[in-house]
Amino acid sequence: MTHSAAFERLVATNAALQQRINELEACAAQRAPQIAPPPEQSPHIGLLLDNLPGMVYRCRNDPSWSMHYVSAGAEGLTGYDPDNLRYQRLAYADLILEEDRARVWKHVQAALDIDRCFELVYRIRTRQGAIKWVWERGWGIYSDAGEILMLEGFITDISALKTTEQALRDSEQRYRHIVESSHEGIWMFDTDGHTTFVNTRMAAMLGYEVEEMLGNDLYDFMPEDWRKTTRDNFGRGLQDAAEQHDVRLLRKDGTQIWALLSVKALTDGNGRPNGLLAMAADITDRKRMEAALHDLAISDPLTGLLNRRHFYQLAEEELERVRRYRYPVAALMVDLDQFKRINDTFGHIAGDAVLQTSAKVMREQLRSSDILCRYGGEEFAILMPEADLATAKGTAERLRLGLAAQAVETEPGSISMTASFGIAALTPDSMLTLETLLDYADRMLYVAKKNGRNRVEAWDTARSASPPAPASVPPEALDDEGRAESG
Repeated sequence: MTHSAAFERLVATNAALQQRINELEACAAQRAPQIAPPPEQSPHIGLLLDNLPGMVYRCRNDPSWSMHYVSAGAEGLTGYDPDNLRYQRLAYADLILEEDRARVWKHVQAALDIDRCFELVYRIRTRQGAIKWVWERGWGIYSDAGEILMLEGFITDISALKTTEQALRDSEQRYRHIVESSHEGIWMFDTDGHTTFVNTRMAAMLGYEVEEMLGNDLYDFMPEDWRKTTRDNFGRGLQDAAEQHDVRLLRKDGTQIWALLSVKALTDGNGRPNGLLAMAADITDRKRMEAALHDLAISDPLTGLLNRRHFYQLAEEELERVRRYRYPVAALMVDLDQFKRINDTFGHIAGDAVLQTSAKVMREQLRSSDILCRYGGEEFAILMPEADLATAKGTAERLRLGLAAQAVETEPGSISMTASFGIAALTPDSMLTLETLLDYADRMLYVAKKNGRNRVEAWDTARSASPPAPASVPPEALDDEGRAESG
């Protein structure tokens, strides 16, 4: 039962008390009335009053709130025996925090002036020194002449509710900070496709203010030729757990951008879809570069991966974004172990099959935003935007296990392969060049070879010193690939 409902029940069952209050009318004609003692209560009414989750009171309408009656709940609420309040040994007003007293008085008097119930929240200090938030509801008892005789009401502790409210406010503040600090656009829709929320990044991506996008249809921000496909995808997105789409979006100035939308269905408490959440990344530069690189025959003909020259071009542009938007990036150098022996044992055609399979395994494991190339021979390079050292190490370990589990079937026989990985991570504050970043990753690749192959070695560029140079590896430790070999 809510506090309001409990109080209404009290009012309904307390008719006897109301009747007795009328006896005070004779005293009300005097400016200093003498208050009658509390009326007799029936046992069930007294039991009800004493078991309500708070304090029932009757008091004078004076600045001290001089109590004529308080229920047994006063002790649990204030820490004081009810008699301390009832016999005016202690003024209830003294329990109200000083900064709240004037507001409480003003609020109550304003309600009494128009013969209305008053309802308010304020703070009290208990006998033990604790501060409690309380909720109070009450009303005035009037004489036939309209003068206030007494006040009656109910006060209960809502400190737990206030604590919960503050926790929710803190949580919302943290959430908003995370959302507004995101490098990605965040876009939310209802089931009809109307915008219910966008963060500042999303609005800026399309050249709008946040308020301009709210309430507008998703399709208003798309070129005409994309709307039908998007409508179909939207309906499916409400049913699916998560989807990703490359889409073209229409900016306020009429220009278009490419965006990667990662879409997830939102549900209500009963599991029914009630909207979509989309994370949007501007991939216009990537799309433009992809088209340009395609025209220039950017791929390695054997593996279909980017070639080294265009990897450098994409990676340099990515590093510019890293410094502009201040997110981390990691470089991975990958070398297939003992590849020369594979060629010597099974032939170059089989070696080509190993390279193609390796490229396929890595391409399937990496994110669409990662940049993978055949760096030369049996060596591959990967640039991972928005990846710190821990993320890069986790990815490298998955790639290592995936390659080791992949047997390559060739005419001469089945070939097992392993690979070694060197990693260097770049923090937003680092001024390292791409060449240095890749050099550090390559040095760690030598360390991986030296330590036994088929392993991952990483270097955090936040350290003050650089990783060991290949020249520091003794010549006798090099294997037949020119890499460091474990003893």
